[in-house]
Amino acid sequence: MSAQIFSHAFALLTLRDVRPSPKTNRIFSFWVDTVLRNPLLHKKIVLRKVAKQLRRRCAKGEYEMELEYAKSIIDAKNPYEELAQFPYVQNYEQLMGREKAMVERQGKNIQNVLFLGSGPLPLSGIYLAQKSNCHITLVERDDRAREISQKLINILGYSSQIEVRSGDAKTYDACAGKDLIYIAALAGECTEEERQILENVARKKDREALVLLRSAEGSRTLLYKQREKEGDKYMMRIAEMHPHDNVVNSAILYK
Repeated sequence: MSAQIFSHAFALLTLRDVRPSPKTNRIFSFWVDTVLRNPLLHKKIVLRKVAKQLRRRCAKGEYEMELEYAKSIIDAKNPYEELAQFPYVQNYEQLMGREKAMVERQGKNIQNVLFLGSGPLPLSGIYLAQKSNCHITLVERDDRAREISQKLINILGYSSQIEVRSGDAKTYDACAGKDLIYIAALAGECTEEERQILENVARKKDREALVLLRSAEGSRTLLYKQREKEGDKYMMRIAEMHPHDNVVNSAILYK
């Protein structure tokens, strides 16, 4: 493993404050770029040993970044212009576009969408609202993230189409009546929580409802956990998408 790659990983693991700042942004940007440019990085023994710690740091950093940008959008004179400045907005749009196409190939009429683990900056829900007429329910267990996302949805004018609810994906009851259920890449902090989420969704959703699980593959598992092996235990995999460009997340579609 090159000294430069090791230094990027070490800088992330030893970063004291993951809230957005020039230094923090630079470290995270370097790490994401390193992962995307090195598809076999996850096979390095040194990094395999610290993969969980790296994913935890990335998850915390992502939360803080979304929180900061959500607040800046709410306070902006032009919220839509501010939203366009989010560093990964194009990444989200590309991912959502591919997921949307994957769902549409199933020929199912999607009217009600549930998103479990929406976070403080629910770009996926906003994209769906912009591209469709479906009703979207965002579920978030973190009070701070939920309150911020509700303000954001109101400011952007989507309150009639997007509903924000308090709930834990492991136990959320209102899965019935949804045509499509998203499970966010960061929903579930460990394998046991992931198992509980998948089991809960599989048991409570309508039989014909589709479930889209965000996952990761290859070196990208140093950013997000690979999760389809757990998903396969509870539902039937019918489609999947594994990007090889700047889009980070894989998408697995179940029924």
